[in-house]
Amino acid sequence: TIAGMFANTCKVASLDLSMLNTTNVRNFDNLFSLAGVGTTTAACPTGDALTTIYASANFIVDASAQATNLFNGRTNLRGGNGSHETDTATSDKTWLRLDTAGAPGYFTAKP
Repeated sequence: TIAGMFANTCKVASLDLSMLNTTNVRNFDNLFSLAGVGTTTAACPTGDALTTIYASANFIVDASAQATNLFNGRTNLRGGNGSHETDTATSDKTWLRLDTAGAPGYFTAKP
């Protein structure tokens, strides 16, 4: 499990997960979410800095893996092509991928 691993990280502008291989991970719940009631202010009173998550094709999410509340409250986060959800609560595990044309995701390929 990597559930909640990056939850409530407020002052980090980018994460580099490009070396992470998640083939055997079965629980991604709350991975990047911000705690709070409808806003980021409860978790990040000075604001949320996270805008970029670098990843690779090794970030694999099995269809049977648990993955709820992944990006709740992450209003500044954008994929490599600029993709994002206006309501981050609707971002399901399909968003745990590189952002490409026709397949939006919250990850950016590392240059």
